[in-house]
Amino acid sequence: MASYYVDATLGDDSNPGTQTQPWKTVSKVNSTSFNAGDNIYFKRGEVWRETLTVPSSGSDGSLITFGAYGSGDRPEVSGADVITGWSGPDANGEYYKSGFTTAPNVVLRDGSRISKGTVGSLGANEWGYDSGTLYLGFDPSSYTIEAGQRTSPITINGKSYVAIENITVYGGNNRADTNAAGGNICIYGTSNNITLNNIVSYGCHFSGVGVGGSDVSDITISDITVYDTLGTGIRFASGVTNSTLSSFTVHDCAMLASDDGAGGDGGGIEITSDCDSISISSGIIYNTGAGLTSQGADPGIAVYESTNIDVTKVKIHDCYGGGAYYRSGTADKPSSGNFTYNMIYSNGNASMPGGSILS
Repeated sequence: MASYYVDATLGDDSNPGTQTQPWKTVSKVNSTSFNAGDNIYFKRGEVWRETLTVPSSGSDGSLITFGAYGSGDRPEVSGADVITGWSGPDANGEYYKSGFTTAPNVVLRDGSRISKGTVGSLGANEWGYDSGTLYLGFDPSSYTIEAGQRTSPITINGKSYVAIENITVYGGNNRADTNAAGGNICIYGTSNNITLNNIVSYGCHFSGVGVGGSDVSDITISDITVYDTLGTGIRFASGVTNSTLSSFTVHDCAMLASDDGAGGDGGGIEITSDCDSISISSGIIYNTGAGLTSQGADPGIAVYESTNIDVTKVKIHDCYGGGAYYRSGTADKPSSGNFTYNMIYSNGNASMPGGSILS
Protein backbone atom coordinates (compact mmCIF):
# COMPACT_ATOMS: atom_id res chain seq x y z
CA MET A 1 0.00 0.00 0.00
CA ALA A 2 1.40 3.39 -1.04
CA SER A 3 0.30 7.02 -1.01
CA TYR A 4 0.78 9.50 -3.84
CA TYR A 5 0.32 13.27 -3.81
CA VAL A 6 -0.63 15.72 -6.56
CA ASP A 7 -0.08 19.50 -6.41
CA ALA A 8 -1.16 21.54 -9.45
CA THR A 9 1.05 24.50 -8.50
CA LEU A 10 4.26 23.09 -7.03
CA GLY A 11 4.22 19.56 -8.41
CA ASP A 12 6.21 17.97 -11.23
CA ASP A 13 5.28 14.77 -13.01
CA SER A 14 8.93 13.69 -12.94
CA ASN A 15 8.76 13.64 -9.13
CA PRO A 16 8.20 10.38 -7.22
CA GLY A 17 4.75 11.56 -6.05
CA THR A 18 5.60 11.93 -2.38
CA GLN A 19 4.14 14.72 -0.26
CA THR A 20 7.41 16.66 -0.43
CA GLN A 21 7.88 15.88 -4.14
CA PRO A 22 4.35 15.62 -5.56
CA TRP A 23 3.12 15.02 -9.08
CA LYS A 24 1.51 17.88 -10.96
CA THR A 25 -1.21 16.61 -13.31
CA VAL A 26 -4.25 14.37 -13.42
CA SER A 27 -2.77 12.98 -16.63
CA LYS A 28 0.08 11.51 -14.57
CA VAL A 29 -2.46 9.84 -12.29
CA ASN A 30 -4.39 8.45 -15.27
CA SER A 31 -1.25 6.87 -16.72
CA THR A 32 -0.16 5.20 -13.49
CA SER A 33 -1.07 1.66 -12.48
CA PHE A 34 -2.04 1.54 -8.82
CA ASN A 35 -2.29 -1.39 -6.40
CA ALA A 36 -5.14 -2.30 -4.07
CA GLY A 37 -4.99 -0.12 -0.97
CA ASP A 38 -3.14 2.77 -2.63
CA ASN A 39 -4.18 6.37 -1.90
CA ILE A 40 -3.96 9.28 -4.33
CA TYR A 41 -4.31 12.66 -2.67
CA PHE A 42 -4.97 15.98 -4.44
CA LYS A 43 -3.92 19.16 -2.68
CA ARG A 44 -6.72 21.24 -1.21
CA GLY A 45 -7.22 24.66 -2.73
CA GLU A 46 -6.00 23.57 -6.18
CA VAL A 47 -7.91 23.16 -9.47
CA TRP A 48 -7.26 20.60 -12.22
CA ARG A 49 -8.81 21.28 -15.62
CA GLU A 50 -8.44 17.71 -16.78
CA THR A 51 -10.46 14.48 -16.78
CA LEU A 52 -9.68 12.00 -14.02
CA THR A 53 -10.10 8.57 -15.59
CA VAL A 54 -9.64 6.02 -12.81
CA PRO A 55 -6.90 3.70 -14.14
CA SER A 56 -6.93 0.75 -11.72
CA SER A 57 -9.16 -1.41 -9.53
CA GLY A 58 -8.69 -2.21 -5.88
CA SER A 59 -9.89 -5.36 -4.17
CA ASP A 60 -12.41 -6.45 -1.57
CA GLY A 61 -11.48 -4.71 1.67
CA SER A 62 -8.66 -2.77 0.03
CA LEU A 63 -9.97 0.12 -2.04
CA ILE A 64 -7.96 2.49 -4.19
CA THR A 65 -8.87 5.91 -2.78
CA PHE A 66 -8.74 9.30 -4.47
CA GLY A 67 -8.96 12.04 -1.86
CA ALA A 68 -7.51 15.28 -0.51
CA TYR A 69 -4.62 16.49 1.61
CA GLY A 70 -3.56 19.77 3.16
CA SER A 71 -5.86 22.52 4.41
CA GLY A 72 -8.47 24.71 2.81
CA ASP A 73 -11.14 24.07 0.20
CA ARG A 74 -11.64 20.71 -1.42
CA PRO A 75 -9.50 20.10 -4.50
CA GLU A 76 -11.48 20.75 -7.67
CA VAL A 77 -11.59 18.77 -10.91
CA SER A 78 -13.21 20.78 -13.68
CA GLY A 79 -14.57 20.03 -17.11
CA ALA A 80 -14.48 23.75 -17.96
CA ASP A 81 -11.73 26.13 -19.02
CA VAL A 82 -11.40 29.79 -18.07
CA ILE A 83 -11.96 31.89 -21.20
CA THR A 84 -10.06 35.15 -21.66
CA GLY A 85 -9.13 37.39 -24.58
CA TRP A 86 -12.64 38.51 -25.47
CA SER A 87 -13.40 40.85 -28.38
CA GLY A 88 -16.34 43.18 -28.84
CA PRO A 89 -18.89 44.44 -28.56
CA ASP A 90 -19.95 43.62 -32.11
CA ALA A 91 -22.83 45.24 -34.03
CA ASN A 92 -25.30 43.30 -31.85
CA GLY A 93 -23.67 44.46 -28.63
CA GLU A 94 -22.27 40.96 -28.00
CA TYR A 95 -18.78 39.98 -26.89
CA TYR A 96 -17.08 37.00 -28.50
CA LYS A 97 -14.14 34.63 -28.45
CA SER A 98 -13.25 32.48 -31.47
CA GLY A 99 -11.10 29.38 -31.92
CA PHE A 100 -13.14 26.68 -30.14
CA THR A 101 -12.76 23.14 -31.48
CA THR A 102 -15.09 21.70 -28.83
CA ALA A 103 -18.54 23.27 -28.64
CA PRO A 104 -19.37 24.28 -25.06
CA ASN A 105 -22.66 23.00 -23.68
CA VAL A 106 -22.31 24.79 -20.38
CA VAL A 107 -21.01 28.28 -19.60
CA LEU A 108 -20.44 29.55 -16.07
CA ARG A 109 -20.18 33.13 -14.88
CA ASP A 110 -18.43 33.41 -11.52
CA GLY A 111 -19.20 29.73 -10.91
CA SER A 112 -22.90 29.71 -11.84
CA ARG A 113 -24.42 28.43 -15.08
CA ILE A 114 -26.02 30.99 -17.34
CA SER A 115 -28.73 30.44 -19.93
CA LYS A 116 -28.08 29.69 -23.58
CA GLY A 117 -29.68 32.06 -26.05
CA THR A 118 -29.61 32.89 -29.76
CA VAL A 119 -26.53 34.52 -31.23
CA GLY A 120 -27.41 37.98 -32.49
CA SER A 121 -30.13 38.55 -29.92
CA LEU A 122 -28.58 37.44 -26.63
CA GLY A 123 -30.04 38.72 -23.40
CA ALA A 124 -27.96 40.33 -20.68
CA ASN A 125 -27.51 36.99 -18.88
CA GLU A 126 -27.11 34.67 -21.88
CA TRP A 127 -24.45 32.99 -23.97
CA GLY A 128 -24.52 31.56 -27.48
CA TYR A 129 -22.28 29.56 -29.78
CA ASP A 130 -21.87 29.45 -33.53
CA SER A 131 -19.18 27.99 -35.82
CA GLY A 132 -16.32 27.89 -33.32
CA THR A 133 -17.15 31.19 -31.63
CA LEU A 134 -18.59 31.72 -28.15
CA TYR A 135 -20.74 34.82 -27.64
CA LEU A 136 -21.90 36.63 -24.50
CA GLY A 137 -24.74 39.11 -24.13
CA PHE A 138 -22.78 41.13 -21.55
CA ASP A 139 -19.32 42.55 -20.99
CA PRO A 140 -17.24 39.73 -19.45
CA SER A 141 -14.41 41.95 -18.21
CA SER A 142 -15.52 41.93 -14.57
CA TYR A 143 -16.38 38.22 -14.42
CA THR A 144 -14.67 34.85 -14.53
CA ILE A 145 -16.12 33.03 -17.53
CA GLU A 146 -15.69 29.27 -17.87
CA ALA A 147 -16.84 27.12 -20.78
CA GLY A 148 -17.31 23.35 -20.75
CA GLN A 149 -14.64 21.54 -22.78
CA ARG A 150 -14.40 18.06 -21.28
CA THR A 151 -17.17 15.51 -21.23
CA SER A 152 -16.94 14.28 -17.67
CA PRO A 153 -14.39 15.50 -15.11
CA ILE A 154 -14.36 12.14 -13.28
CA THR A 155 -14.98 8.87 -15.12
CA ILE A 156 -15.01 5.34 -13.71
CA ASN A 157 -15.35 2.84 -16.54
CA GLY A 158 -14.89 -0.87 -15.86
CA LYS A 159 -13.10 -0.37 -12.53
CA SER A 160 -14.09 -1.66 -9.10
CA TYR A 161 -13.27 -1.21 -5.42
CA VAL A 162 -12.59 2.50 -5.80
CA ALA A 163 -13.36 5.42 -3.47
CA ILE A 164 -13.64 9.10 -4.45
CA GLU A 165 -13.86 11.44 -1.47
CA ASN A 166 -13.43 15.06 -0.37
CA ILE A 167 -13.44 16.45 -3.91
CA THR A 168 -15.42 19.13 -5.76
CA VAL A 169 -16.26 18.50 -9.40
CA TYR A 170 -17.93 20.84 -11.89
CA GLY A 171 -18.20 21.94 -15.50
CA GLY A 172 -18.95 18.59 -17.16
CA ASN A 173 -19.73 19.38 -20.79
CA ASN A 174 -21.82 16.39 -21.89
CA ARG A 175 -22.76 12.77 -21.29
CA ALA A 176 -19.79 10.49 -20.72
CA ASP A 177 -21.86 7.45 -21.64
CA THR A 178 -25.44 7.11 -22.86
CA ASN A 179 -26.30 4.61 -20.13
CA ALA A 180 -24.98 6.70 -17.26
CA ALA A 181 -25.73 10.16 -18.61
CA GLY A 182 -23.16 11.61 -16.23
CA GLY A 183 -22.26 15.27 -16.58
CA ASN A 184 -19.69 15.46 -13.77
CA ILE A 185 -19.08 12.01 -12.30
CA CYS A 186 -19.83 9.06 -14.56
CA ILE A 187 -19.76 5.42 -13.43
CA TYR A 188 -20.39 2.79 -16.09
CA GLY A 189 -18.97 -0.31 -17.78
CA THR A 190 -18.37 -3.28 -15.50
CA SER A 191 -17.90 -1.25 -12.32
CA ASN A 192 -18.84 -2.29 -8.80
CA ASN A 193 -18.07 -1.49 -5.19
CA ILE A 194 -17.58 2.22 -5.85
CA THR A 195 -17.82 4.73 -3.01
CA LEU A 196 -18.43 8.46 -3.37
CA ASN A 197 -18.18 10.36 -0.08
CA ASN A 198 -18.12 14.03 0.85
CA ILE A 199 -18.48 15.24 -2.74
CA VAL A 200 -19.76 18.53 -4.17
CA SER A 201 -20.91 18.38 -7.80
CA TYR A 202 -22.36 21.37 -9.66
CA GLY A 203 -22.53 23.46 -12.81
CA CYS A 204 -22.68 20.80 -15.53
CA HIS A 205 -24.52 20.04 -18.75
CA PHE A 206 -26.26 16.87 -17.58
CA SER A 207 -26.34 15.03 -14.25
CA GLY A 208 -24.16 15.79 -11.27
CA VAL A 209 -23.63 12.04 -10.83
CA GLY A 210 -24.62 9.48 -13.44
CA VAL A 211 -24.47 5.75 -12.75
CA GLY A 212 -25.55 3.33 -15.47
CA GLY A 213 -25.27 -0.15 -16.88
CA SER A 214 -26.43 -3.68 -16.16
CA ASP A 215 -22.93 -4.60 -14.96
CA VAL A 216 -22.80 -1.77 -12.42
CA SER A 217 -23.57 -2.67 -8.81
CA ASP A 218 -22.81 -1.88 -5.19
CA ILE A 219 -22.43 1.86 -5.58
CA THR A 220 -22.41 3.76 -2.27
CA ILE A 221 -22.94 7.52 -2.35
CA SER A 222 -23.06 9.55 0.87
CA ASP A 223 -22.51 13.09 2.13
CA ILE A 224 -22.95 14.58 -1.32
CA THR A 225 -24.29 17.93 -2.52
CA VAL A 226 -25.43 18.34 -6.14
CA TYR A 227 -26.79 21.57 -7.61
CA ASP A 228 -27.03 23.72 -10.74
CA THR A 229 -27.20 20.86 -13.25
CA LEU A 230 -28.98 20.95 -16.60
CA GLY A 231 -30.67 17.57 -16.02
CA THR A 232 -31.39 15.30 -13.09
CA GLY A 233 -29.12 15.85 -10.11
CA ILE A 234 -28.31 12.17 -9.47
CA ARG A 235 -29.23 9.42 -11.91
CA PHE A 236 -29.18 5.61 -11.69
CA ALA A 237 -30.02 3.96 -15.02
CA SER A 238 -29.94 0.89 -17.25
CA GLY A 239 -29.82 -1.91 -14.73
CA VAL A 240 -27.82 -0.64 -11.75
CA THR A 241 -28.30 -2.89 -8.69
CA ASN A 242 -27.62 -3.08 -4.95
CA SER A 243 -26.73 0.57 -4.38
CA THR A 244 -27.33 3.26 -1.77
CA LEU A 245 -27.63 7.02 -1.61
CA SER A 246 -27.70 8.71 1.79
CA SER A 247 -27.06 12.02 3.54
CA PHE A 248 -27.50 14.10 0.40
CA THR A 249 -28.69 17.50 -0.76
CA VAL A 250 -29.89 18.02 -4.33
CA HIS A 251 -31.20 21.42 -5.40
CA ASP A 252 -31.57 23.88 -8.29
CA CYS A 253 -31.35 21.27 -11.03
CA ALA A 254 -32.92 22.05 -14.45
CA MET A 255 -33.94 25.51 -13.31
CA LEU A 256 -32.86 27.65 -16.29
CA ALA A 257 -35.53 28.33 -18.90
CA SER A 258 -33.15 27.66 -21.79
CA ASP A 259 -32.64 24.14 -20.48
CA ASP A 260 -36.09 23.25 -21.82
CA GLY A 261 -35.70 20.07 -23.84
CA ALA A 262 -31.93 20.44 -24.13
CA GLY A 263 -30.86 17.67 -21.82
CA GLY A 264 -33.84 15.42 -21.37
CA ASP A 265 -34.82 14.84 -17.80
CA GLY A 266 -34.90 17.38 -15.03
CA GLY A 267 -35.63 16.37 -11.48
CA GLY A 268 -33.75 15.72 -8.28
CA ILE A 269 -33.11 11.98 -8.42
CA GLU A 270 -34.02 9.59 -11.22
CA ILE A 271 -33.93 5.79 -11.23
CA THR A 272 -34.77 4.23 -14.54
CA SER A 273 -34.60 1.18 -16.82
CA ASP A 274 -34.41 -2.08 -14.91
CA CYS A 275 -32.57 -0.93 -11.79
CA ASP A 276 -33.09 -3.07 -8.72
CA SER A 277 -32.50 -2.80 -4.96
CA ILE A 278 -31.55 0.83 -4.52
CA SER A 279 -31.96 2.57 -1.17
CA ILE A 280 -32.33 6.34 -0.84
CA SER A 281 -32.38 7.85 2.65
CA SER A 282 -31.77 10.89 4.81
CA GLY A 283 -31.66 13.64 2.23
CA ILE A 284 -33.27 16.81 0.96
CA ILE A 285 -34.38 17.75 -2.56
CA TYR A 286 -35.69 21.17 -3.55
CA ASN A 287 -35.99 23.66 -6.43
CA THR A 288 -35.85 21.32 -9.42
CA GLY A 289 -37.35 21.34 -12.89
CA ALA A 290 -38.65 24.87 -13.39
CA GLY A 291 -36.72 25.25 -16.64
CA LEU A 292 -38.39 22.27 -18.32
CA THR A 293 -41.63 24.02 -19.16
CA SER A 294 -42.74 22.46 -22.46
CA GLN A 295 -41.87 18.79 -22.02
CA GLY A 296 -42.69 18.63 -18.33
CA ALA A 297 -40.24 18.08 -15.51
CA ASP A 298 -39.52 15.02 -13.44
CA PRO A 299 -40.47 15.32 -9.77
CA GLY A 300 -38.10 15.37 -6.82
CA ILE A 301 -37.69 11.59 -7.14
CA ALA A 302 -38.71 9.66 -10.25
CA VAL A 303 -38.63 5.86 -10.48
CA TYR A 304 -39.21 4.23 -13.88
CA GLU A 305 -39.34 0.52 -14.69
CA SER A 306 -37.30 -0.38 -11.61
CA THR A 307 -37.89 -2.64 -8.62
CA ASN A 308 -37.19 -2.62 -4.89
CA ILE A 309 -36.49 1.11 -4.76
CA ASP A 310 -36.79 2.17 -1.12
CA VAL A 311 -37.01 5.85 -0.16
CA THR A 312 -37.04 6.88 3.48
CA LYS A 313 -36.54 10.05 5.53
CA VAL A 314 -36.25 12.37 2.52
CA LYS A 315 -37.63 15.91 2.43
CA ILE A 316 -38.89 17.05 -0.99
CA HIS A 317 -40.21 20.55 -1.59
CA ASP A 318 -40.60 23.18 -4.30
CA CYS A 319 -39.99 20.73 -7.14
CA TYR A 320 -41.75 21.78 -10.34
CA GLY A 321 -42.68 18.26 -11.46
CA GLY A 322 -44.25 17.17 -8.17
CA GLY A 323 -43.00 15.23 -5.18
CA ALA A 324 -42.26 11.67 -6.24
CA TYR A 325 -43.56 8.84 -8.35
CA TYR A 326 -43.04 5.18 -9.16
CA ARG A 327 -43.98 4.53 -12.79
CA SER A 328 -43.75 1.86 -15.45
CA GLY A 329 -42.96 2.72 -19.03
CA THR A 330 -44.94 -0.29 -20.19
CA ALA A 331 -47.57 -2.44 -18.51
CA ASP A 332 -45.16 -5.34 -18.01
CA LYS A 333 -42.51 -3.23 -16.21
CA PRO A 334 -44.09 -1.96 -13.00
CA SER A 335 -41.92 -0.09 -10.52
CA SER A 336 -41.92 -1.12 -6.88
CA GLY A 337 -40.47 -0.30 -3.49
CA ASN A 338 -41.21 1.30 -0.15
CA PHE A 339 -41.79 5.01 0.35
CA THR A 340 -41.80 5.71 4.10
CA TYR A 341 -41.22 8.52 6.61
CA ASN A 342 -40.74 11.16 3.93
CA MET A 343 -41.87 14.79 4.00
CA ILE A 344 -43.30 16.20 0.76
CA TYR A 345 -44.76 19.67 0.39
CA SER A 346 -45.11 22.71 -1.91
CA ASN A 347 -44.38 20.75 -5.10
CA GLY A 348 -45.93 20.58 -8.54
CA ASN A 349 -47.81 22.72 -11.05
CA ALA A 350 -51.21 22.77 -12.69
CA SER A 351 -50.69 19.45 -14.48
CA MET A 352 -49.06 17.67 -11.54
CA PRO A 353 -50.46 18.74 -8.17
CA GLY A 354 -48.10 19.80 -5.43
CA GLY A 355 -47.08 17.20 -2.91
CA SER A 356 -48.02 14.41 -5.29
CA ILE A 357 -46.93 10.81 -4.99
CA LEU A 358 -47.95 9.16 -8.23
CA SER A 359 -47.78 5.63 -9.58
